Amino acid sequence: MEKFGMVYDKMNSNYSAIENMMGVIYQQIQESPDNQQLQSILQGLGDIAKGIISSQMDFTEAYCDPSLKDSLINKLSDKQRVLSNALNENKGKTL
Repeated sequence: MEKFGMVYDKMNSNYSAIENMMGVIYQQIQESPDNQQLQSILQGLGDIAKGIISSQMDFTEAYCDPSLKDSLINKLSDKQRVLSNALNENKGKTL
């Protein structure tokens, strides 16, 4: 379980780094809403972030202690839903 937590935390760290980059790009989009290149970068980073969440879900399903699995999967599902909603909302505003 210790190794699971270490790998899971590293995945969270990678997600947070991408999330921070997305925040910077989002702010730039707010300043230049017609910049399609920024929009593409944001959506691309979003796809990477979704991939990290998906990998975390698969990893959790395969290796997590059963007593924690459902809770972690629910948190990851919520994170995935929020991310997808934010990306879709932003995409609709700028396209």
